Amino acid sequence: MAAAVNPMAHPTTAPLLTVSNLTISYAGAAVPVRAVDALSFAISTGETLGIVGESGSGKTQTALALLGLLAETATVAGEVLYNGQDLLRLSQTELNRIRGRKFAMIFQDPMTALNPHLTIGKQMARVLERHQGKSRNAALAEAARMLDAVRIPEAVRRLAQYPHEMSGGMRQRIMIATALLCRPDLLIADEPTTALDVTVQAQILQLLRELQTELHTAILLITHDMGVVASTCDRVLVMRNGRLRDSGSVDEVFYASTEPYTRALLAAVPRLDKVRDGRLAVVNDNDDAAASSAAPSFAALPTTPTLATETLLTVDNIRVTFPVERARWLGPRHVLTAVSDVSFTLRKGETLGIVGESGCGKSSLARGVLRLV
Repeated sequence: MAAAVNPMAHPTTAPLLTVSNLTISYAGAAVPVRAVDALSFAISTGETLGIVGESGSGKTQTALALLGLLAETATVAGEVLYNGQDLLRLSQTELNRIRGRKFAMIFQDPMTALNPHLTIGKQMARVLERHQGKSRNAALAEAARMLDAVRIPEAVRRLAQYPHEMSGGMRQRIMIATALLCRPDLLIADEPTTALDVTVQAQILQLLRELQTELHTAILLITHDMGVVASTCDRVLVMRNGRLRDSGSVDEVFYASTEPYTRALLAAVPRLDKVRDGRLAVVNDNDDAAASSAAPSFAALPTTPTLATETLLTVDNIRVTFPVERARWLGPRHVLTAVSDVSFTLRKGETLGIVGESGCGKSSLARGVLRLV
């Protein structure tokens, strides 16, 4: 028997946003397909609420519905109350006054969310010009201050650069800075750390916590990473196939849940110090309890892997450099060294891992080996 779901439970303060029976459906070949099915929850000022689940569980569809960003083919029902207004009943003009000013969103892929044709400064300034009526110079000054707040080095110079000139971690920080420019009441973060290495991920999560404390912003965190949820969220909603399967505080969901699907998700979290012995548990809609009863076992990692002796690839002292535009006319031309004198060999059948922080040269090294730069 699954634990009772209480999605409306929240701190004693009045909720900032209340979602009741949110249903999102799309036309299907025979019957409508429900992406979200009667979802209800509330979030309060300064709270972090996590929504977790597998890909396709309805997490992102829920977030897009709150901002009125669903495709025109979507049919939406239910109620989303903010300051006494039902956001699902507002016109696009009315929503435009809220989006970016009261509600903001960090999208899953900053490279596709940022406009490749506009500099970082122009993109950030437009938010302040539209929602706060600031002049271009005042907006750029505020944008530089926010880039400083998210620890972007040389913030003023970055305003004149384009998204493709930044590393993945820096683009993610720019997305966060842009979302927080107007000090929104609610920040929706859709998989904000998926493509980041663990050190940058930790920095981004710490940054969100610090900014939340300073600005009292509520955060709706959409993720499949249970570790991120455990270290960041106050409460958790667990979704599957568009439906709410479990909810509660982090401790209740992680340590006391009787919901089979939640337990199967937790059992599937990788362990760095162990290797799985056997297949992952499979959860079926009609057999949740049976499927999750057998937790996967673990065995010690092998200490001496067997490697082939035939060398497939040898790289000797590879260097990858890029010219940097002159800071001023007739000034000296600088060279950016992305990879400096890296050597390695790769044997047939071997798996070689290249790890490091964002911007350390991993991708440039791979592209250099394949002559793609």
